[in-house]
Amino acid sequence: MTDYSLQYRLRLGNGDSWSISIAPGSEEFGEKFASLLGLDRDSSECDHTIQICPEYDEARTRLIESYSDGPSGNKVLNSPMKGFTGIYNPGTGNFTYLISSGIDEGGDADIIKIQLILSNIFLHVIKQGGLVLHGALLSHPVYGGVALLAPGGTGKSTCARRIVPPWTALCDDMILVVRTHSGSYSAHPLPTWSEVYGRVNWDRTWPIESHVPMERLYFLQRGKNDKILTFDKVNVPLWLFESGMQALTWHLRNLQRLMDLDERTQSDLKALIFGNCCDIALHVPSHILKAAFGGQFWKHIEQNFFPAEKIGSMTQRENLD
Repeated sequence: MTDYSLQYRLRLGNGDSWSISIAPGSEEFGEKFASLLGLDRDSSECDHTIQICPEYDEARTRLIESYSDGPSGNKVLNSPMKGFTGIYNPGTGNFTYLISSGIDEGGDADIIKIQLILSNIFLHVIKQGGLVLHGALLSHPVYGGVALLAPGGTGKSTCARRIVPPWTALCDDMILVVRTHSGSYSAHPLPTWSEVYGRVNWDRTWPIESHVPMERLYFLQRGKNDKILTFDKVNVPLWLFESGMQALTWHLRNLQRLMDLDERTQSDLKALIFGNCCDIALHVPSHILKAAFGGQFWKHIEQNFFPAEKIGSMTQRENLD
């Protein structure tokens, strides 16, 4: 039996959790994974398990043999790269990952493995009504979480860098949106992969557990002046789906290879993603945000929250009268 020398926990805003167990010999990879996502050491029981074992580990070999399409129903997944083995149980929907580290695969191999792990976490979130979006996530102590959604080069990262306190930018590239049990949505920061690839030092952290309530969606556009526009809400699911595909294309392609998904299953998965977009559009207010170079777009976001507060206070006064 493998002795897991390190254990971390990843818990999402809806309570779903993963235990990341690191066997001796894989501490370097495990610490990279935990550092990048801001995970704490925690050995408590979780819903799902990620096991990380070193290359040619005897326990790893035994695990693969015991899991291989036996009576338990477990299936060893197609490996998209050397040193990455995934095991899936269709009955429970759980995944076990056996990840080799320390092989001479190039400097970015560990980053790809981390992304592959996240791919199946994303799949779980999507099946629970969530989504991954291409955008920057801003947080305010009063207003909650705000997403700025746009294709690359529109200005998401620039807006995230320019935001002023008490606003904070949690991430500027990808957002994990989780549907909670109450039907609301929480937003989690994800890494900016362009800041990690090719880097020797992994000194950036995106604390994935630091979720905020998703209160507003803004489709970011460049403008001469800062302003917020309303638009036909029938377009919101389509725009969300486009943002989701920008964030998920790489992950969906690798999920297809890992799990050998046929065309029908891939089509059903995209239909599920679009359905989630429709639900999010119904529950989270959305607008177009025009942001000017050197402007103060956050003031317009703050003002966008005020009308509902004023209407609420006016209604309370009228009721008292």
